[in-house]
Amino acid sequence: MLAGAIDTHIHASPDVRPRKLTDADVARQAADARMRAIVLKSHVTSTADRAAIAEEAVAHRVRVLGGVVLNRAVGGLNEDAVAAALAMGGRVVWLPTTSARSTSPSVEHRDGIAVVEEGRVVPALIRILERIAASDAVLATGHLVAAELRVVVPEAVRRGVRRILVTHPELPLVDLDVATQRELARSGARFERCWQSVRGTTATTPFERIASDIRDVGTETTVLATDFGQPENATPAQGYADYLDALAAAGFRDAELERMACANATALLGLDAP
Repeated sequence: MLAGAIDTHIHASPDVRPRKLTDADVARQAADARMRAIVLKSHVTSTADRAAIAEEAVAHRVRVLGGVVLNRAVGGLNEDAVAAALAMGGRVVWLPTTSARSTSPSVEHRDGIAVVEEGRVVPALIRILERIAASDAVLATGHLVAAELRVVVPEAVRRGVRRILVTHPELPLVDLDVATQRELARSGARFERCWQSVRGTTATTPFERIASDIRDVGTETTVLATDFGQPENATPAQGYADYLDALAAAGFRDAELERMACANATALLGLDAP
């Protein structure tokens, strides 16, 4: 069922939080399921080097990709951290998550990192966008909310970024309405719709919301992912299979599932067509 699928959002250990599996274990399960690729994400450190090690550990039976999240743990909007991650083969640069203005007050107990000031992208982010564009890497939007996204996404396009992924738009911290999603889609953004948002043990988003968003904004703009790795949840591979089962039961056709699970992420990550 998972043959050829790509999960663009997995958390694994080592980490500052408990995780269900190690990088190598996640890669092994993905390879055994004949998945095409996975992306390792950490809120506190680059995963570019870890991804290369995990891929080697499974004899390259699955592509394992990483990148860097621009939280305070790596210096925030740190151009040097981005340059290092990309130089080591990282494919994704996430804007702040736990350090975002939407999240930091409740998680880090302080104000979040500003990516937009007075309606403009801050200068530090402009330099990072140019780095991402030069490497043809993926800009993922982390925990940015609508007001920030309406500024950042068009600016990224102006700076030459071709691969933009709006991270879990249904997550309550982000909670993008359909009109905003359609606006961002017209700028070329794609949407990473995560199983954790609706089926994680702490999730509060109804599954009907994610299915409705997919239909309203389009399967052609949707990239499926789990955002799994928490000890209390299923493994990422099992979670992904459950996700596809739920979407099939909701009436999505096999061709639509293949597009959202395989083809869209293949194009987004710049992988060779299978």
